Amino acid sequence: MFKKIYRWFSASSLTKSLFVDHGKSSDEEMIRIHCHVDTTPVHDHAGPVRQIRSNAKPAKITNHAQKIRSMSVEELRLFSPKRCDRLRRLGISTAGQLVDSKASRIANHFGAKKKVYRSIRQYQRAILVASSIPKMLPKDAMLLFSVYRRHSSSLASDSPAHLLRDLQRYSQSTLGRKQLRGEPLPSVERIKTWIDHCATTEARTLQHQTAS
Repeated sequence: MFKKIYRWFSASSLTKSLFVDHGKSSDEEMIRIHCHVDTTPVHDHAGPVRQIRSNAKPAKITNHAQKIRSMSVEELRLFSPKRCDRLRRLGISTAGQLVDSKASRIANHFGAKKKVYRSIRQYQRAILVASSIPKMLPKDAMLLFSVYRRHSSSLASDSPAHLLRDLQRYSQSTLGRKQLRGEPLPSVERIKTWIDHCATTEARTLQHQTAS
């Protein structure tokens, strides 16, 4: 039984990298998450949804990461009210529950399964990214994906003014206006915080690799 769970978890689409290039296979980059399968079904008219729940205490969870995971699906500002209601009926009411759920099983409860699957995977990545970078929200991470900041290294080498300019240009497009839904762009101070954090993380990683 445990071997089956291990093989299932190894192939799970949830163990992906935080920043993923959409043009490449997402299996190229992985993050490690220790968890087990909670097979208690949550029912709606379309059937049960199985969720993945953590059974191991993480080595370190920041207050920011905990705050992001505890956000309600409405607070994420990623879904329409109708979609939020649908997720809640599937037993998914917080960002953490969304990340810990298998995207393919959620998609099975919607009509356009492939489209919903891709969207859910994108939202899950955005939540993971936002959890790892101070002062970032999932909606901010979605904006970064839209302006091709898909890797922490690319964000680390960027400048606040350059990134803000790209975001401003995107906000004037049809897709940008639809995504922002009237909300303002992040301030240059917040953008600088993200870049500084990623730059520091990249420098530490490089230093560790050099020392090894």
